[in-house]
Amino acid sequence: MLLVDADQPEPMRSGARELALFLTPEPGAEAKEVEETIEGMLLRLEEFCSLADLIRSDTSQILEENIPVLKAKLTEMRGIYAKVDRLES
Repeated sequence: MLLVDADQPEPMRSGARELALFLTPEPGAEAKEVEETIEGMLLRLEEFCSLADLIRSDTSQILEENIPVLKAKLTEMRGIYAKVDRLES
């Protein structure tokens, strides 16, 4: 607590006021820091959502395109195995 005596000369009170102003943090700086942190978190959240969408679209592509191709190849391979079995017997 800063006590100012009314009997003391003006320069002392003025110096005390300046020191108090210097030591008092700016609320704007604190708010700016919080705002920057929030902006950073929102940016990371947006990147995460984009990554999740990319994975979802890749999964859809695999299910719609690649799995039917693999099923066709499996059927083809079963035919080849059957031919090999007939040749061996």
